[in-house]
Amino acid sequence: MGVDVSLERDPCVVTIAQKKADKFIPFFIQAYRKKSDKKTYECDYKHVNSYEDIENEIITQVTRYGGVSYAAIDATYNPYLAERLDKFMTVFPTKFNSTAKNGNPMKSELMHTLLAAMTGKRLEIPNHPVLIRQLMNYEFEYTDNKNIKFSSDDEDFIDSLALTIFSEMEIKEPDNFALI
Repeated sequence: MGVDVSLERDPCVVTIAQKKADKFIPFFIQAYRKKSDKKTYECDYKHVNSYEDIENEIITQVTRYGGVSYAAIDATYNPYLAERLDKFMTVFPTKFNSTAKNGNPMKSELMHTLLAAMTGKRLEIPNHPVLIRQLMNYEFEYTDNKNIKFSSDDEDFIDSLALTIFSEMEIKEPDNFALI
């Protein structure tokens, strides 16, 4: 499971995938958002009032699908959801919008892991219109100091998908990522 955490402006997106042989197959993608006046991109989302509501929704889905081996949860700005879900499953709190200090992966590492899964045919892209639109429109640029900067809006479904595979592919199989 991968959870891109937000609540107010952007949706919180949860992706659950199964792994068959060496391939990740996402089968559940849901966005949750608090109703607000803040502008964001439009997507279908389930209305929630709090992070506790999202926690309950995740526990419901985990129970429905017979358990989840682990969850990589965005804890960049708010570790609350990761801390709460750690009581129910193995959780990898992931801070990916930070620099690589303290062992935290940078956004580029997360996106390169997703790219490696896609090009290595280890990820089946689901027929989800918002995810596909975001993948097609996702942009990056090189900064003056030669770092990669990814677009920071309209990418919550991508981040959730990337988090779904990140822990297994990057942490458990760290030698799989030579990009040619």
